[in-house]
Amino acid sequence: MKKQLFLLMLVLGSITILSARIWTVKQDGTGDFTTIQAAVNGCSAYDYIYVFPGVYYENVDLSGKHDILLTSLEYLTHDPAYRDSTIIDGNRTGSCIKADSNEQNFTLYGFTLRNGSGTLIGSKTIFGGGICIRNIINLNVTNCLITNNIAHYGGGLSVYYGQLHLTNTVIHNNYAMVGGGICFAIQGQVIFDSVQRCSIYENYAGVGNDLQAAQAEININVILNRFTVLNPTPYYARYQNSPNQSNYFTFDILQGVREEVNHDLYVSPSGDDSNTGFSAAEPLKTIAWALHKIASDSLNPKTVFVAPGTYSTDDRQ
Repeated sequence: MKKQLFLLMLVLGSITILSARIWTVKQDGTGDFTTIQAAVNGCSAYDYIYVFPGVYYENVDLSGKHDILLTSLEYLTHDPAYRDSTIIDGNRTGSCIKADSNEQNFTLYGFTLRNGSGTLIGSKTIFGGGICIRNIINLNVTNCLITNNIAHYGGGLSVYYGQLHLTNTVIHNNYAMVGGGICFAIQGQVIFDSVQRCSIYENYAGVGNDLQAAQAEININVILNRFTVLNPTPYYARYQNSPNQSNYFTFDILQGVREEVNHDLYVSPSGDDSNTGFSAAEPLKTIAWALHKIASDSLNPKTVFVAPGTYSTDDRQ
């Protein structure tokens, strides 16, 4: 590790690529900036911004910037621990990352994005808890973890009149009214890396728990390592106004995170989501988890039995 850090300092102190500059963000004040937003505001095209480990309580706005690399130290060291220790926390005051106004070729590399609450577009609707992009040509998101974000549309991220490339990124445990993991809004396109595959699983929404497309007007080729289930139904991946998502989605998924159970389930405030849920003596705790777990079967319908009590979003795991 000491050798890696020495080499890192050497690289940061000596490399000049054309007219590009290398900027550092450190919370202890020993870098060029102490906040990510200040670094973004101060950089120019083709610059590199290296963010050192820490929790950055920010809502980073990339609008008006292009051809920038914003990265944790994972980019130089290839150590994924930097993704877990370099965190952009939206603090429930907006999207962790937003971009609006024709940005091109902006790369986000090696971060955890959490606790984002989205960006207001129009008068009422909030998009993209973790990432909200609109009117951009190409945003590259690589080696990131997007988790525990909320929005009306796209708890993990939303793409609205834009294009996003996803590489080796995990979108997990996000919440929305529509599109818990990703919302493909009007003419929104996501290109999934077919070699360094992403994973999208166990997100929650009223419609389209993991994926939702609305007026995307394109066929969406979903290439993943892990998804909530191996063979998605519209409950997990839904195209608006099309109950048969196969017309719009094609899937290439290597692993399902879990198998659904074709069994009645029981839920109680005193239960535990690690229980089977097969009886009132061993109930689950949350209704959402029961709905995720139970299999749809039109020939042999199943029932979720809900015991009296208060069910709160605080119970979500």
